[in-house]
Amino acid sequence: MTAKDSSFTATATGYWQSTDSVIMTKDQTSRLDFRLLKVDYSSIEGTVRDAATSVALVNTRITVSSAWFTLIATVYTDGDGRYRVDNIPAGYRNSPATIYLSALQGGYWSQTETVQIEPGTISVVDFNLLKECTPATISGVVLNAFTQAPIEGATVTGG
Repeated sequence: MTAKDSSFTATATGYWQSTDSVIMTKDQTSRLDFRLLKVDYSSIEGTVRDAATSVALVNTRITVSSAWFTLIATVYTDGDGRYRVDNIPAGYRNSPATIYLSALQGGYWSQTETVQIEPGTISVVDFNLLKECTPATISGVVLNAFTQAPIEGATVTGG
């Protein structure tokens, strides 16, 4: 008889795939059963506020990325500065997963937070954003050190 070790993979939408093998023998029926694990999801919600005034920040963009920096979702805060992201996949075979959230609002410094999500839970991540400073202006002249006369065409770099 000829026997062969063959590998098979079972997949179904909403379930983790599973791979197993069976020894197949000519003119015989081999049995291979699969037990698939349903994919579990998590949610993250929170509020975005001005760090100095505690005023809710409306229409702040929240991006959610995986540990491999793959974009999972982008949402915007509502009129009360709140956001919620649902259907965030847990880690492999429903293990905890590391997720990165970033809050971006014009006129404020962006902020990124890291959260460890557990399958089937709702994590709360709030942001307190700092306003960007008004750009500073520097004025002056470049002088000849000996004559104290202005040097035409001189440039100043740095910052």
